[in-house]
This record gives sequence, C-alpha cells and structure tokens, in this order.
Amino acid sequence: PGAVGASVPRAAALAAAGTSSVSADDLWFEARWLPTYTPVLWRIGDETPPTPFGDGLLCLRADHTFGAVISDGQGVTGLGPGLILLVQLLLPPEAWIHAGQVRSFQCSYRDPAGPCGSGVNHTNGVRVTFVP
Repeated sequence: PGAVGASVPRAAALAAAGTSSVSADDLWFEARWLPTYTPVLWRIGDETPPTPFGDGLLCLRADHTFGAVISDGQGVTGLGPGLILLVQLLLPPEAWIHAGQVRSFQCSYRDPAGPCGSGVNHTNGVRVTFVP
C-alpha cells in the first residue's frame, strides 16, 4: 500500500456479484484500486452519457448518494448484500429499487494526487436490471 490518499497508477474499478433479484437482495459491489484510506461515495441513478467531472466521468443522472465509506489499506471497499434494504432506509421512495427497473451504480472518491489535479475521481459505472 502507498501513502494515505495516494493516487494509484490505474483507474479504480467497480464490479458486481450476486444476483439482481429484489427478493433475494444478495447483490453486492466491490470497488478496488482506489487510493488507500480515502473517502468513497456510493451513487445510484439512471445511466446517462458520460459527463466530465473532476479527473473522470460521471455516468449517472438524477443520482442519489447513499453511502460514504473509507477505502481500506488495500484500496478496496464493498457494499452489500442487503442493497435493496439499504437504499430503502437511506433514500426517498422515488429512489427505491423495484423489479423491472434498470439502475446504475458508481463510486466517486477523493484522489488528491489524481492526473488532472481536481482531487476527485470516479469508478466505472455498473448497470443492473432488477428482477423479482
């Protein structure tokens, strides 16, 4: 691991595992290759054409931030299972997840040593089609 908050030589990546079943609520995400011990915001919304923001691209519109965590000493953080319940507890009803919806997820994170010097960057977006 590098220095606290040090930028990493590759882009951070977000991946999903589990199922997209609302009733199972076993979907989970892992963001890796983040700077170590840095704030990470979890975002949910509708996919949109990528918009430059900070040192990266925002891939969501009408999004909600629904969690803030700190990456670990390996530059990793995760969320889930229990994502459906978490969203219902933290966000207004219009952001809740229902079967048949397509929602996108992305993480934004502090990156003080990033390539453009803005201090913020983003993972890739992950699109999920939810089923019953």
